Amino acid sequence: MIGVRIQIVRYADDAQPGWVDCHLIDVHGRRWSFFEKVPIVTEALLDEQSEYPQPGVIHCKLISQCAGIARIDTTEPWGVESVEGETQFDVPESLLVEW
Repeated sequence: MIGVRIQIVRYADDAQPGWVDCHLIDVHGRRWSFFEKVPIVTEALLDEQSEYPQPGVIHCKLISQCAGIARIDTTEPWGVESVEGETQFDVPESLLVEW
């Protein structure tokens, strides 16, 4: 499974199973924000006492790759979208990981 590396910037809500704010920087330098459940973006046991930022990963589908740029879709497999409602992003291939 493919994932894209993100930064978990803060613990946001104690509602089960815990929610965090995350950032992804695309190839254009735009920062995208995500409000997501802790287990969706990390295996770490995070809470408000954890140190931030923390590394995280959003699972995604690889749509295409060209010249070091990967187009990804975060709706698969977990239905993740940015706070702005976007699900497709152009990211540096270096952010992709096998998960």
